[in-house]
Amino acid sequence: MRKASTSDVDFLQDDIAKAQEVFPDKIEAAHADGAYHSPDNQQFCKDNQINLYLHAIQGGKGRYQFNFSEDGKISIFDTIDNKIIEYLNVICKNDIEKWRIKTEKGYRYFTQKDVDGYLIRKQIEETPIEILQKRNNVEATIFQLGYHYPNAKSRYRGEIKHQMWANIRCLWVNFVRILKYTKQLCQRTLFFSKYVVKSLLSELYIAIRSSLTAIFQRNLSGFEKYPILHGLRKIGLSDWTQSVYC
Repeated sequence: MRKASTSDVDFLQDDIAKAQEVFPDKIEAAHADGAYHSPDNQQFCKDNQINLYLHAIQGGKGRYQFNFSEDGKISIFDTIDNKIIEYLNVICKNDIEKWRIKTEKGYRYFTQKDVDGYLIRKQIEETPIEILQKRNNVEATIFQLGYHYPNAKSRYRGEIKHQMWANIRCLWVNFVRILKYTKQLCQRTLFFSKYVVKSLLSELYIAIRSSLTAIFQRNLSGFEKYPILHGLRKIGLSDWTQSVYC
């Protein structure tokens, strides 16, 4: 139990460790918003081989872009002036490397933290929408969890009862979501099956009509002898497939 003023950053590592105790498989990815971003959490996920997908990070998009060449040298690009900026490497007293550029108002210094922030924003922009939507589903479950709270208050008392209620409620919400998704897949499969069957019937119609036409093209009385063949010659392709399928 922690204080209500505890930052979200302090929960990420402990929550991943608790989740790993529940799931038998190794955690491969973690989805979080910018409130959980910190250099320590990034390093924690890197050490444990976990892909940390952030949907956003705090602060606005910067003016400068940072890129590294194959030999490890950094280049600074000004997105407003649309040009590469010359810089100077500076080593501070505490052995921290900085990059200094000249601006209209003087000098500006960039640290590795600025570069890491830009790379994270770039990674977020390049993340496929399918991956980003996974966290949206989790947030939807959290919303449905407390949606039916009367006056935003719980009717239960005690931590154990709240945990039991939350687990059962989330299980039911996800069950309903999975059920609706399965129905949607079945409807798509049914539509595709109708299309495939109709195409096969069309091909069958063309093959039968071509075969019968080749057989009886020299003997027109064959069509008059068999009424079904006489009707097959008159009926249209779409009408035949629709009547047979229905």
